[in-house]
Formats: sequence, C-alpha cells, structure tokens
Amino acid sequence: MVRDGASIGLISGVSRMESDERKNMVKDMCDRRKLGNPASLVPVFLEVESVFMPDFDQSDCAWCEEALRLDEIDDPAPVLAQRIDHLALGRSIGIPNGVFLSDTAIPPLGPYSIIVDSDREGDIALSTASAVQTLRSNGQLNLESNLSNPHILDPNYYLGGRFSAQVVVAAILRSARASDLRTPAIEDALRDLLAERLAEPVDVCLHLELLLAAASGRLPEPGVDADSFSPAAKQLFESISGAPF
Repeated sequence: MVRDGASIGLISGVSRMESDERKNMVKDMCDRRKLGNPASLVPVFLEVESVFMPDFDQSDCAWCEEALRLDEIDDPAPVLAQRIDHLALGRSIGIPNGVFLSDTAIPPLGPYSIIVDSDREGDIALSTASAVQTLRSNGQLNLESNLSNPHILDPNYYLGGRFSAQVVVAAILRSARASDLRTPAIEDALRDLLAERLAEPVDVCLHLELLLAAASGRLPEPGVDADSFSPAAKQLFESISGAPF
C-alpha cells in the first residue's frame, strides 16, 4: 500500500466495527509496509475508543422495519399515525428520544445507571445495540443466522425477569435479530412468556414494542386475546399473521 513513500492510515476517535474480524481486516488494510523491507509492518490504525455496532442498513434496521409495518395499516389509530409522522421526521433529523413505540411514555433509567448514564432513549438503544453486537463478535451470539448451532439470549432474563427496566427490554427487542432470540427448542416457552407480558396492564408500556417484535418475526406470534388491548395495540396485533421464522 506504499507508493513513493506514502502510506494509508486511519485515525478514529471512536471505531464502530461489527466484529473483531472486521476490525482486523481494516487494520491489515491500513498497515504500512516499510520501504525496502515489505515484511516489516508498522500499524497506522489508531483508535481512541472502540465499540462494536451492527450495520444498521435497510435490512437490519428495526426502525425502517417499523415504518414499513405501520405504513401497511389502513386508517391507523392516533398513536400509530403520530408515530408514522415521527419516524418520517427522524429520517432527516434523527430520533434521540421517542425511540420506542408506546401508548404512554416509557419510564427513563435512573441516574448513574450501569447501562448508560443518560435519560435519552437514543443513548440507551445504541448502548444496548453495542452490547448485543459484542456478544455476536465474541461468539456468544451468532454473527449470522445459524439454525444448526443456535446461540440465543435467554428469554428468562429479558421477558421473564422483572428486574430489567422497561426501556432496556424495549432496547433489547430493537437490537436483537430473530436469530438472537428464537430457536425451535424454546419456541413454546418464548410464546408463553410473551403471553404473560401481554397480559400485564396497558400502562406497563411494552405492549406495542412486544407486538412489533412479533410482527417482524423477532418474537413468535402470540396466542392471546386482544380484547383488553389499546386501539393501537389491536391494530398491530391484527397485522400479525404467522410471524416468519
């Protein structure tokens, strides 16, 4: 990569790679070979901080997926209509708050949280996405879908537990892929836990996020009665027909 004494390097304040493997590829590309000694490498990849982040492209963006799902609903309830406008605005200015879909405001994290010391939903969502991507990078979750050797998050910790703040559960559901959450061996247990959460009072706030995750296939189709749901939750529930797996 050396030409007339020049070399290519990369200095990053915060590197945001998908995995160690991807980072090493970039480092290899940026290594400078000394003139006269091609075997001697001097690294010129410098980073101040490093985090792992998923590539939020069109195929792996929960908010893009949400916008497409909501656009398919005829005559959306007021909550969903406002959400459609909010997502449309977010395409140009971002959405640091109002990140999650809820009938009522999701309680923020308390100060000095071990998750992230911030009450902005955007910060919580990105911190959680980085944690999930780190699990993928180190092999505790699969980087790609692998049904023959699935590595998944234990649903008892994010659906069954009551110690996790609602905003963290919502962030996990947004950050995870179907391959991070679902495998045939736990499908029935996952569906039962989902039904338990949907049986909670509407003001618990997670109904719409849970139903959105089911509609996108990240969670299974819930076998529940929607009579007690809010109008917005009923519309999302009705849009679910055999969530893909």
